[in-house]
Amino acid sequence: MERLSCRVNRGNDYSPPVHPRVGNLSYTHLLGANLRKAKLDGATLYGTNMKEANFERAPLKGGALHLLSVRVPISVKRLCRTVSRASVRESDLWPSIRYEIRMIEKTVSTLQDAVSVIQDGAVILISGFGESGNPTELAHALIDHGARDLTLVNNNAGNGHVGLAAILESGQVRKMICSFPRSSHSEVFDTMYRERRIELEVVPQGTLAERIRAAGAGIGGFYTRTTIGTPLAEGKERRTYNGDEYVLEDPLHADIALVKADLADRWGNLTFRLAARNFGPIMCTAAETTIVQARRIVPIGDIPPEHVVTPGIFVDRVVEVPNPGSEREMIHNDIHYTAGGSA
Repeated sequence: MERLSCRVNRGNDYSPPVHPRVGNLSYTHLLGANLRKAKLDGATLYGTNMKEANFERAPLKGGALHLLSVRVPISVKRLCRTVSRASVRESDLWPSIRYEIRMIEKTVSTLQDAVSVIQDGAVILISGFGESGNPTELAHALIDHGARDLTLVNNNAGNGHVGLAAILESGQVRKMICSFPRSSHSEVFDTMYRERRIELEVVPQGTLAERIRAAGAGIGGFYTRTTIGTPLAEGKERRTYNGDEYVLEDPLHADIALVKADLADRWGNLTFRLAARNFGPIMCTAAETTIVQARRIVPIGDIPPEHVVTPGIFVDRVVEVPNPGSEREMIHNDIHYTAGGSA
């Protein structure tokens, strides 16, 4: 259906000639506008900024008026505009008015709820550097959730038999993209790779970070010299600048990001603790859906604006994990996580 957009200034009368076949009419900036004479039979009005707009006795039979009232700022991913005190009580449209009040609330009560949106075949960014900043509890919830055929992106390929390594061991992962697939505790990946049960894409650490950042920034790609002269440059576009050869690297987009933060509020604003920050902020920007486990969820305003590292606009779900486990201690105690709990 066609949608018409009209701008009406404060206090002005406006009578657009809308034919019943026109399905949607978008009004914007209707601050104090008077639509009492509007000929809008059969139309659907989507109002934005309709504070004090007057719809009294407007001939809107057979149509519908959608008024969205947002009391707080909202993510651009789900953009709405402010509507309040619109006068519509005596309009012919009154029985079909839908009035909504929406609040930003990104917190969920359980880890299971947090990961419930993850589907088979998803590309998942997982924060962490070695044993620092890993969203271990979210990783274990993903194992319980059971999504399969996954592609995981991390700096390394997991430690011991917990967290990311436990996801690999569960058989849910098809491909691993990382910089350091072998580390002091990467027992699971080593075995799976030798047995050809998992694919591997090695990306230099700086290039990995920039590919993720590029995805979040909307950059189509970038050139780097890092892999020149290595097998990692094979099959990639090359260009020469000032006598030096460069390789084109693509942005690394993802369906999901699993990130560990220190503090969060219900709008999704995040802080990180020391080196646990690592890849977290850029991963939040590069994923379609960002899921965060935070040590503490605080009231709005408790995080000073200048202390916010990742704005809530990049975050979709937040779950509180007040006592996150230490992967170092789990590895030391030889903990093996399997679906439903530790072995």
